[in-house]
Amino acid sequence: LQGGEYGGGVFKLSGGGYNLVLWNAAVLDRLKRLYAKMGEELDAVPNLEAIVVPETSPGRKPDMGPTYDEARYVENLVAAAKTLKKVFPTTVVIHYANYPANRLGKMIDELVTDGIGVGGPDTFPSGEDRFLHQGIYSYYPRLSGVVPLAIAVQDDNYTSKRPQGPYDPTPV
Repeated sequence: LQGGEYGGGVFKLSGGGYNLVLWNAAVLDRLKRLYAKMGEELDAVPNLEAIVVPETSPGRKPDMGPTYDEARYVENLVAAAKTLKKVFPTTVVIHYANYPANRLGKMIDELVTDGIGVGGPDTFPSGEDRFLHQGIYSYYPRLSGVVPLAIAVQDDNYTSKRPQGPYDPTPV
């Protein structure tokens, strides 16, 4: 995956960890093959209820390097999700979506057309994060009952009222 044809395959996130160079066609092909193998092995497992794909935000643009192609990245995200849904026909598939904001509507429409559930990577109180409330949160009422919806609750959702916000706990 880290060979030249994969554009390095992954890039290091400034906050720690790595993410896929998913705008690269060879990386997309490898991911689809991984999903196909997972579906072969796991779709029939009776206790597997759902598969959730991490958020669509790849990281900060400086982390992604000069080859980053936003349009190709979004196309490949959707293509990978459609493959996952195809190879997991009896399992709920949900894709957390939050970025890029200018392509969110089209991306969600494509996912929903294929019966792929959507959700968000964070849960913050009303009004504290305009980006999320005007973005993915605004789709929930329209999609309720249409596709599965799931919202992640992450550790910082308890300690702050907005992403990277100051310590300001939200009561459970």
